[in-house]
Amino acid sequence: MKFKYKMILSVILLLLTFSIYICFNYNSVMKKIREIIGDEAVVLSMENISVNYLTGDEVVYKGKEYIKEFSITNVSKQDVYYDLALINVNNDLKESKVKMAIQASDGGFNLDSLEFPENDEEIAKSIKIPMGMTQRYKVVLSGDKLSSGEALSAKIYISENDKAHEANQLASLILTSNEVNNSLDITGLIKGQDDLGVTYYFHGNVENNYVSFANYNWRIVRITGDNRVKLILDEDLEELFKPYNDNESFETISEAIKLETSDGLKTLNAWYVKHLQDYDEMIALGKYVSETATGVVNSGITSFTAKERLFETEKPSLVNSGVAFTSKIGLISGDELFLAGVNKNTSKESYLYNEELVNGIYTYSPYSYNENTDNLNMIVMTKDGKLSYQAMKNAGGLRPVIIINDKVKVNSGTGVKDDPYIIDMAS
Repeated sequence: MKFKYKMILSVILLLLTFSIYICFNYNSVMKKIREIIGDEAVVLSMENISVNYLTGDEVVYKGKEYIKEFSITNVSKQDVYYDLALINVNNDLKESKVKMAIQASDGGFNLDSLEFPENDEEIAKSIKIPMGMTQRYKVVLSGDKLSSGEALSAKIYISENDKAHEANQLASLILTSNEVNNSLDITGLIKGQDDLGVTYYFHGNVENNYVSFANYNWRIVRITGDNRVKLILDEDLEELFKPYNDNESFETISEAIKLETSDGLKTLNAWYVKHLQDYDEMIALGKYVSETATGVVNSGITSFTAKERLFETEKPSLVNSGVAFTSKIGLISGDELFLAGVNKNTSKESYLYNEELVNGIYTYSPYSYNENTDNLNMIVMTKDGKLSYQAMKNAGGLRPVIIINDKVKVNSGTGVKDDPYIIDMAS
């Protein structure tokens, strides 16, 4: 009996010793476990969706490929929308480069490649998830080994989009019908940044950005940062083959090149009243920034910064620094032209080129002023699809640009030429 009691006592002491060890070393043990299997799962329940961060919601890059997985489930009885962002970003990279890709199933948001942001950033908005659906995500970080003192971390943040979205709203259809990319080497829908937030623009010879509206054919330029859709007319109209500006009464160069004071806008406004006024409530006020900053002056020729940006450094930007004005109708900018695939070296590489159309496209971005000839030149797309310039007093294609309100719905269509998105004129 004494031996039996001794055995029981020994087992109890062993278990007690082991328990004390675990208690005192819990944090270090759990740290080791997390290094092996990742962080603990985090489940967040919202009104319409449930988010399951399978290995936690924090992303920490340690110098080798890193994968974070999570899933989103629609627990409501209707299709809903959500936004995806990175918050609490800690990017102390000095020389190392790290890229992020997002892989999603069942209609989720896919991102080919993105330089890891330096600050908190909205990655995607208005992502549709159908009723009862679960979308599974992988966030993949890859890049250089980290140098001493470098650190990279962030938190994945999912939030319900509380705007009154409809499954047939144009912006939502565009996002759910296209894979989003982050490189101008790819033809398709590209994610970028504008003054209002995240923008998505079509690049290259895409074939699924056709819209039928107000008895005219249009092409989708981009979704703006406030979730509206910018369109450009896909037709040649003789009444719109006019000079950008042939008025010589302006006292300054900056006044002459501004869209808001141009003869071109007067022509566009007259066309709007005649052809689009009946649909005025469906068209939003657009923001147009007249860029008047100048750069190099050489032999009497003053270059504007748009020329340097698009013809020399080839670094377009939709974040504008000029003075903005608003209008229901306008022109495309030089930067939007470039991002659509129009450049100085190649022709016919953009959806904006149409062999059936004989006129080029005026932009409202200035190229240069030649004081020797007194010519003010504007950036244009030539009729054969190249990025170029011409004197603003010469006739050219004033191709109307409008912005569709975010509440406008689509009746039917898939966006291709023979089956364009047809706008619901009652929306």
